[in-house]
Amino acid sequence: MSFIKVDYDKSVLERSIESCLSINYCKNINDVIHLKLAEQYCTKLIIFDTDFKKFIKDATINIEIL
Repeated sequence: MSFIKVDYDKSVLERSIESCLSINYCKNINDVIHLKLAEQYCTKLIIFDTDFKKFIKDATINIEIL
């Protein structure tokens, strides 16, 4: 399987930490980092992970959970 590696900088990590603290959901910081990267590069995030329901209200992009 091939995976795409995306490097991110300190600002993405800082925004992720701020976001997870503001919504009181830091169980998996990786989900928040994925969202912040998607917000930086995308207009819509389509995902299977139902944990992303927690982010729909505060996200700056459209999140569709399949």
